[in-house]
Amino acid sequence: MRKGWFIGAAFMGVLTTGQAALAHIIEYNFVLNSPQVVPGVISPAWGEGYMAYNHHTVFFSMTIDLHGIFVEDLAASGPNATPIHMHLAPRGENGPIVVDLGLWGTFTPTADGSRFSIASAFLGGQQGDEIFSDWFQVQTALFNERIYVDVHTAQFPGGQVRGQIPTPATGLALLGLLALRRRR
Repeated sequence: MRKGWFIGAAFMGVLTTGQAALAHIIEYNFVLNSPQVVPGVISPAWGEGYMAYNHHTVFFSMTIDLHGIFVEDLAASGPNATPIHMHLAPRGENGPIVVDLGLWGTFTPTADGSRFSIASAFLGGQQGDEIFSDWFQVQTALFNERIYVDVHTAQFPGGQVRGQIPTPATGLALLGLLALRRRR
């Protein structure tokens, strides 16, 4: 009896340790489009973004697929003259650049636009010569839907598409929703 309990406890420990390691990575999915740009612009371009953030190391990776924005459309913007940035502001407002994504990632052409990718970058800190952001402030803003990505083009130097990064749904919240649904 004791041996079975010990094996079961050890097995559960292995399962929860693996889940705890995964819990350090927070995944975000977001949409970029022209109505989110402030002031609004009219453009058929849009994008879909994915960000994986490790809140223990404060590093993130990101991929954004842009449809209707080609590499040759991009325009230098901001103090570091790059076309893509993270800004700190709530939905519907403009805010300062806190992460200059263009310093850490690359754009590659796709059939209907371009793809932007970052393998690993620090969330904040020194961003070129003129931008410095406190990583804790940026992380807090990220957790509270106060970070957005803006893509600048020659046609729309103030931003052609913007995507507010939403708070991700947690596993426990999803389980709660499933439990409620199952009850009905």
